[in-house]
Amino acid sequence: MDLRDRLLRSAIATAAAVVAGLLTRSMVKAVSAPEDGTIGSLPHAGDPD
Repeated sequence: MDLRDRLLRSAIATAAAVVAGLLTRSMVKAVSAPEDGTIGSLPHAGDPD
């Protein structure tokens, strides 16, 4: 049972790493590529004075 437990934990850790990588990649894509296709800075909030 010890080997089975280790294999199960390894599989769970691998799956968690894959999911985390996919989520990170999708978040980076969402932030770096706005819907209109432009890449630039955020709009200015106005004159701070």
